[in-house]
Amino acid sequence: MSGADTAWWAGTEQRRPTRVGIRRSSVYVKTQDGTRIAIDLFVPGDLRPGEQLPTLMTQTPYLRAVEFRANAFRKIASKMAFLGTEQFAEKCVGFGYAFVLMDLRGSGASFGQKRAEVFRDAAADGSDVIDW
Repeated sequence: MSGADTAWWAGTEQRRPTRVGIRRSSVYVKTQDGTRIAIDLFVPGDLRPGEQLPTLMTQTPYLRAVEFRANAFRKIASKMAFLGTEQFAEKCVGFGYAFVLMDLRGSGASFGQKRAEVFRDAAADGSDVIDW
């Protein structure tokens, strides 16, 4: 694969980000059973009203947003795979995608309780977030 058919994450320098800036917002989405699910929505800063974008979504039980007071902790945490999601989201936005980062039910800032059937909840709640 080469040229325009090459994915931006494949390491080629052929394709560069086309969108300018990032807008990030944190909101709660109510599921059908009334549980509030916490999400962060990343969109290009130059998004026009009514413009539609392809959207990627990640569900995580590992806290979608983390702030560190000490730079040393930030450096250590950046080596952990689950904390790199924000940086990945920001990179995707530059290439024209919207990105939804969702705390699973009962984790992070999401309400509800984690149950043994976590995947059933993740599928249902994810579907409600997509419909939102």
